[in-house]
Amino acid sequence: MTLTMRGKPRQFLVLVLVATVIFVSYKAFLEDEHKLSFKGEPSATGKKSPVMFEDVNALMPLTQSSEHLEKMRQHEQKMLQNVREMIRQREEEIKGVAPSGGTRSSLWKGLGRTMASDPAPRFALSKRFVHLDLKGAPPTMSYMRRLLPFLRSLGATGILLEYEDMFPYQGSLDDICAHDSYSVDDVKEINRLAAANGLELIPLIQTFGHMEFVLKRDGFKGLREVPSFPQAICPTNNRTLPLIREMIDQVLALHPNARYLHIGSDEVYNIGECPLCQERMERFHWKTEGLLMSHVRAVSEYVAERHRLRAIMWDDMFRKVPLETILDSQIGRFVDVVVWSYQDRVNESLPSEIWHKYAECFQNIWLASAFKGASSPISFSTDIGKRLLNHVSWTNVIERYSDLIPFTGIFLTDRKSVV
Repeated sequence: MTLTMRGKPRQFLVLVLVATVIFVSYKAFLEDEHKLSFKGEPSATGKKSPVMFEDVNALMPLTQSSEHLEKMRQHEQKMLQNVREMIRQREEEIKGVAPSGGTRSSLWKGLGRTMASDPAPRFALSKRFVHLDLKGAPPTMSYMRRLLPFLRSLGATGILLEYEDMFPYQGSLDDICAHDSYSVDDVKEINRLAAANGLELIPLIQTFGHMEFVLKRDGFKGLREVPSFPQAICPTNNRTLPLIREMIDQVLALHPNARYLHIGSDEVYNIGECPLCQERMERFHWKTEGLLMSHVRAVSEYVAERHRLRAIMWDDMFRKVPLETILDSQIGRFVDVVVWSYQDRVNESLPSEIWHKYAECFQNIWLASAFKGASSPISFSTDIGKRLLNHVSWTNVIERYSDLIPFTGIFLTDRKSVV
């Protein structure tokens, strides 16, 4: 099958491939100045050192089969070749030399590769954010100093920072920080780097689901919707909103130039199950959608009224909510919705009625793809082919619905789970 694309859509795919290479490589590289060197950077000894892979787990020979290790080694070598080729092409572009094949290109300038002979595209997404999921394996600051200008050179316009326990919370929230969390100075440096490279920063704070990093702590266990499961916070507990507001205040205090705040709110697996929530639903004659709307509105109104920012949230919890319920809540006054799908057939996972419903409910609609993520529970690297198909499918969706919805922008997400 041959894919024929023109203009921006085709360019978009270049970013996907490059970003995937960079982030998969990051997982396999030792992030150490003298062992990881791009473009022949001098090492600590003053000599130019090549890009080198580091065994990220010294115990792997004890836990993996020889066949699996050999397959991984071959994959790493292929990824290393891709990185070197990408660097070579980038250096040729800087020097004004046409890459092999005789056609000069620029990596994701606009939404990717642009050919002078291409006709003007039908659409363009002016906001192009790369999502960095900082939990688990956060980039070091030395890596950040190279990463942000590199992403800007590819055409990114912003970074979505999902901190979780990597943010340097203080005071009553000090207990939720990871032992290796960024410092206040680190966050200020990230802001400075972003500004210097023309990148807009949007912090992401989980405020409903995915709150394990908070609810696993002894001091916050009482806020769980389900006592044995720390995934979702109870929206009815009278300690919940003060906690979330304090998190918001601390994060935004270190992001003074932010125009948006992403409030997460996806995949709330437990809602309306605790006695407090059940009593509240009975009192107001609500279904679980009533709890959802009430909590999201309370959080997003606080963001708007206290901080004068626009809230953004993932869309999946709205997909089965009736149109009238969303309209009655007036949630669209305070929240932009991010429609996400990481599958290779986006149209099948997001039927047309969702787009028509959202067009009536929300002023601004963003999109989210995935440039990274496992294809199965036993994957050891990103399947670039599937990530590519996800983005090809998204370009088709944009083309199909661009007359109905003036899409605001896109987040290329850094998923650490199966997608």
